[in-house]
Amino acid sequence: MSSRRICFVSFEIAPFTGGGIGTWLKNTLNAYSSRNVQLEVLIFGQPWIDPAVFAMVFPKVTINQIDVDNPPEGIVQPWQPQRANGFDSFAAWRSYILMRALQDLERRTGAYDVIEFVDWHGIGFYTLQEKRLGHAFQSTWLSVRLHATDSVIRDYETRWWSDENLVVADLERQAIQNADIVVAHLWSTVDVVQQHYGFDATWRQKVIVNVPPVHVGLEARSTTAIDPDRTPIVFTSRLQSIKRPDVFIKGACAFLAATPEYKGQIFFAADDADSELRQRVENAIPNDLRHRVSFLPTQSQEVREKLIAQSIAVFPNAFEAFCFAAYEASLLGAVVVLNGSNPGFGDGTPWTDGLNCKKFKETSRELDKALRDVFLTQCRSALDSGGAGFQPVSAIPEETPYWENIPRPSQGHDLKADLEENIQVAVLIPCLGNASELPSVVSSILMEQALPLEIIVLDGRAEESNPFVFDALERLSNNHPGIVRILRQQVPADYPMLVNIGVELARAPYVAVFPADMLPTPGFLSLAVRALSRSPDYAVVVPAMRVIDPDNRSKSDGYWMPLGEAVHSGLFVNRLGWGSFLARKDIVRSYRMDEVLTSDWCWDFLMRLSFAGQRLLVTSEAGVEATMSAIEEQTSRSELQRRSTIETIRRRYAITTGSARVPLSVLGDGELVTAGLYMPSKMEVIRHEAEANRLRAELEALQEASAVRIARALSKRFASVPVWLRKPILRTVRALMR
Repeated sequence: MSSRRICFVSFEIAPFTGGGIGTWLKNTLNAYSSRNVQLEVLIFGQPWIDPAVFAMVFPKVTINQIDVDNPPEGIVQPWQPQRANGFDSFAAWRSYILMRALQDLERRTGAYDVIEFVDWHGIGFYTLQEKRLGHAFQSTWLSVRLHATDSVIRDYETRWWSDENLVVADLERQAIQNADIVVAHLWSTVDVVQQHYGFDATWRQKVIVNVPPVHVGLEARSTTAIDPDRTPIVFTSRLQSIKRPDVFIKGACAFLAATPEYKGQIFFAADDADSELRQRVENAIPNDLRHRVSFLPTQSQEVREKLIAQSIAVFPNAFEAFCFAAYEASLLGAVVVLNGSNPGFGDGTPWTDGLNCKKFKETSRELDKALRDVFLTQCRSALDSGGAGFQPVSAIPEETPYWENIPRPSQGHDLKADLEENIQVAVLIPCLGNASELPSVVSSILMEQALPLEIIVLDGRAEESNPFVFDALERLSNNHPGIVRILRQQVPADYPMLVNIGVELARAPYVAVFPADMLPTPGFLSLAVRALSRSPDYAVVVPAMRVIDPDNRSKSDGYWMPLGEAVHSGLFVNRLGWGSFLARKDIVRSYRMDEVLTSDWCWDFLMRLSFAGQRLLVTSEAGVEATMSAIEEQTSRSELQRRSTIETIRRRYAITTGSARVPLSVLGDGELVTAGLYMPSKMEVIRHEAEANRLRAELEALQEASAVRIARALSKRFASVPVWLRKPILRTVRALMR
């Protein structure tokens, strides 16, 4: 049997980087590279790895590397979206660049059998979108491995939100949901992820649980006996909130204070990832115990393993998908103390309280009690008297990795054969005001030869429309009987009303909506219909938008990139759609456009679909071209209108806890009330005291917490904002400053 070709996409890989993901990848490559498989990695983090050194460490593995900030020439073509003119999110840009790099590798070296992404920051988002659209990766399984997403970790930490955090949460959620295969180390991790994102039972059907390999220098036959005079208590994780170093130091110091017969030291053998947290940990150390607490510098692997092997290793971590450090400590012979409330250490995992570890429940007080129990039962004197010591944990990895147990992906095929010839698309063109370009727009759409079309032009302002334009449209309709229809309303109508009317009149099973100044690019309709006909789980395709100069359509002023089911960031700013999409007609009829909205009606429609569990696909290249004025037609014209729009969009969604149901619209109200109570008093101080510089930071922090922050923060980063976004940003900021 021919060997399979597997590519791992990651930002960490030991021994060149730290981190649990890096450890997992190193162990996996070492464990399976000798099998009948071609293993490759695509590394996009820092530092840059010397290929010659990599080959010495992993002689049977091929390395590919890419600098996301400065991708090599040719990865992104000049006519495609670039970092400066299409992406205001670095996470989205990173996912996009990785997709382009993988496309390039596929073109140059052939298809992979499996490409596996880590779940962190949703790096597989764009690659998965491209596969569903039929652009690439048709002969490849795309899998996502559950380590720990930023979104899940935030459930266990107290961190302020930002627009980038919210985008990351959206990308992570969609990558995990859209993956062909989801790989996990423990079923408990699967349970947490499913509950966090609200996935239904069908999602679990594509989950594969594979226990990963764990390697240490020399495995111990038994756990070390505690020497009251010498055995240290060690924290080996990063100084990071989710690792709970504050719980560790409080519990360990309480144990020292209550157990004078214990003379050992407390060591932090950990990366100093958070200086503020480090300071809080140091502040929690009582003065009389400070000489017994040490923060160790970076150690060699040999020295680190020797220290841990002779220690009580404590893992108060709130969440872990697996925690290689805990397994390594146990295999080295350490007495392991674990937070039993952590899903990675709970029931159904290899960890058994009293057999291979001691568990406690979250708090420093409980950790103190657990350390006392361990000291009493695991001391050399207790063991010499016939007591039982812990055993090293047993976590036997899979003999055969999952890619050997799944069928080979089907070979690429002619995508045109997937499209039934009788599939028809109804193109709805709602028009308000100036309709001078309508004849050319309709003519351009008629050139979409791959599909049978019906085009419905809906004029919402009959009295204001140019009669000569509609005379030309009537002639066009006569030349294409049954294909082009023109509906002129007797009373003024807005976009939501026109779309609802058009959907009821459409005969086709698919409906595309393009307001009059938005023109679909050649091939988009065919691409979108094929994607939906091949992927019944998806309801809508939303095109990326190229902003064009109205006087020179070949000139681009930038791109707008939709983010699919943006249920997190979409509650604050429109990242879903600006009025153009192709969808199944029955879906559009079921959800309809909200005719209450005076702007952002498409944003609301796509948000409702997303929250209802409908799936969205997005393109990574322009599927529609629009002028700036066309985009402004869809957006709020004032801060009052923007707030009204957000309230309307949020009112349907709520946070439910027990018997309480709190509408999300209170987010904006609460932020505004807080600002109103806090800011005037501070401004008074500024006027009467010379403290402007000191208080400016406080005011800016407040603005970060307010819904108004969206416009102001973007204006501060104005230089990096795509050109087409600048006018609406300036308009909003000026409205705020009046």
